Amino acid sequence: MRCNIDAHGRSVRLATGLVALAAGFILIIYARRGIFGDAWAWPIGIFLVIVGGFAMFEGYVGWCALRAMGIRTKV
Repeated sequence: MRCNIDAHGRSVRLATGLVALAAGFILIIYARRGIFGDAWAWPIGIFLVIVGGFAMFEGYVGWCALRAMGIRTKV
């Protein structure tokens, strides 16, 4: 994997990943405690944790999957 994003893109991906990861963990904790009675909280929480982890990986490595596929991102 070659670096295909600059320092600004890396910092945005790290911050976005951290926010998504935190939101996912909070949602999973609330779902586990029964605050949300519906079954929608578990899959969304797990999805946010996976997406947040991947975004943080992209920011840490300096590689963007969308850019690698030829899609131009704004950041």
